[in-house]
Amino acid sequence: MNKKRLSLNLIGQLVSFACSLGIGFFLTPYIVSNLGQETYGFVGLANNFTSYISLFTIAIDGMLSRYVTIEYSKKEHEEASRYLSTAFIAKAAISLILLIPMLLLVSKLEYVVNVSSGIVQDVRILWLLIFLAFLGNLSFGSFNTSLFAANRLDIQAVISVLCNLLRASVLIITFAFFPAHVWYVGFATLLSSIVSLTVTYLIKKHIMPEVKVSPKYFNFKYIKRLVVVGIWNSLNKLQQILTDGLDLLITNLFINGAEMGLLSVAKTIPVHISSLISTVASSFDPSMTISYAKNDKSEFLYSTKFAMKFSGFLCSIPILGFIAFGTKFYSLWMPSLNADEISKVQILSVLTMLPQIFSVYIYPLYTVNTITTKLKVPVLLSLCIGVANVVIVYVLLRTTGLGVYAVAGVSTIMWTLRVFLFVPTYAAWSLKMKLSTFYKPLLKGVLNVVITGFVLCLISYFTNANSWTELALICLPAGLVGYIFCFFIMFERSEREKVITMVKNKLQGKR
Repeated sequence: MNKKRLSLNLIGQLVSFACSLGIGFFLTPYIVSNLGQETYGFVGLANNFTSYISLFTIAIDGMLSRYVTIEYSKKEHEEASRYLSTAFIAKAAISLILLIPMLLLVSKLEYVVNVSSGIVQDVRILWLLIFLAFLGNLSFGSFNTSLFAANRLDIQAVISVLCNLLRASVLIITFAFFPAHVWYVGFATLLSSIVSLTVTYLIKKHIMPEVKVSPKYFNFKYIKRLVVVGIWNSLNKLQQILTDGLDLLITNLFINGAEMGLLSVAKTIPVHISSLISTVASSFDPSMTISYAKNDKSEFLYSTKFAMKFSGFLCSIPILGFIAFGTKFYSLWMPSLNADEISKVQILSVLTMLPQIFSVYIYPLYTVNTITTKLKVPVLLSLCIGVANVVIVYVLLRTTGLGVYAVAGVSTIMWTLRVFLFVPTYAAWSLKMKLSTFYKPLLKGVLNVVITGFVLCLISYFTNANSWTELALICLPAGLVGYIFCFFIMFERSEREKVITMVKNKLQGKR
């Protein structure tokens, strides 16, 4: 494993994540206080609709990085060119086809979802711009594959940081100097997407000139090859939508727009935390894929286990800390909400994040399924869970007074069971190892959740924060305490000694 490249990838991805989090942190309360929580809910709902539409393309796109990376690692540049060219042309054609129903949806928006008459035009423009950005990413996003195959996710992260800064600048200028409109969010998204795709294409030509995009490389055989395996990614995406991608739409249709807005606010931070988990875990994807392509099983197993431990160590404390200090955070972050709304948002946030508390320790195992192309069983199981989730939520909404809590809670219970009972065992089976191979990091994670979570909740119970400064002065040392506990719980003694020695050598300037 190239540790230097891994470090660059991880640092770059974390900086990109921090920029995205910063934009959401400042933008969300501004929109809620100036435009209302219902209006903010339509930002998340628009993004959800793009995920629904991606079902038509993820079968092609889902396995592209895997095939291009493997062929590029083998120096089979012409074969890699066939995969990349075929995927690009196919997705560009699909984008043109999808443009028509998207325009129809925007024009008839008020007949599809419940939207107050006063904000219809604003929301319509927002959705149009977000849809155009999505189609642009769909058509030209294949070029990101070159950065993955070359193990240069650090470059991708730099592009993301610059585009996030551009998006933030556009939002600051528009909201500061013009009357407030939610469609500014869509405009900033579209502009940053155009810049990102352009820069990525230029960099691809520089770092991977051997892999070309040309109509002469297009071949339906490669579409079939991508789709045969990638169809499971489409079904996996479908189960994600059924599990938690329909929550805003269900709330909008069966409850009301205000509740949808509260749920959207409650999901904002959990979505960013989920992005952090994905960012950390995905930093290991190229090295895992490359070691697998080289048939280096020992290196592949080492990379996988290290990814599990490191992901759990780095990501568990933000989740536990947010659960412990969430009410204090929301009181300061959303001053326009009353006490009952703050309490509801916190409960919904905790329900949303419960599966993530344990997913942080097994997230890299999802990559194992993709690399080994053994996707059928996990996807079918997840699809059954997704269908069951929609049915149970519908029944609860019709027969109980749980309301939005049913929307957020059912998927949490079902997904947590999947994390414990299926993911570790299936990954071990697909690699022909003992079924208990990956349970040790997960069980250590459970111990960490219980002990460290209790300590953080205890600190929160005995402290008060009436300002951001006070909250920071409480959370920073509490987070440090949490990481110390996590460090001793997650790592073996020999591993702790190696980490400490490595840090000392870095500080002393040694190799």
